[in-house]
Amino acid sequence: MPIDPDDGSSPVPARVEAQAQQALDSTIVYVPAHPGPKPGSGVVRFETRRLPGGEAVGVAYRSQSALVEALGHAQPWIALPLSRLELILGAAGIARTLIDPAAEESAVWWTPERVSALTERLDGEHG
Repeated sequence: MPIDPDDGSSPVPARVEAQAQQALDSTIVYVPAHPGPKPGSGVVRFETRRLPGGEAVGVAYRSQSALVEALGHAQPWIALPLSRLELILGAAGIARTLIDPAAEESAVWWTPERVSALTERLDGEHG
């Protein structure tokens, strides 16, 4: 006999779990990203990390300040709903997203000089 999750036997009713999941899915996250190879195309490259076992994972932060604290002021980023990020990364074969991960020193790749170089390259390609 199926169990009714709303009959009081479950510590969290199914409708509450569904509401919580919906709220999480619509949560705006801040994601390390930069323009894709063709300027003006609207393509954005999301930056990912590799876990020690080799698995590629997405990275997102719950606030802009958390992203800046982890990756530095020069890190380009984009804000979007977590559900949208997971959909995009899932299409690329990335099943997991880390939220507010600590960053190793090597993860801080973007510097003001690198951002300037990217800006100059993009401006040069726009003519």
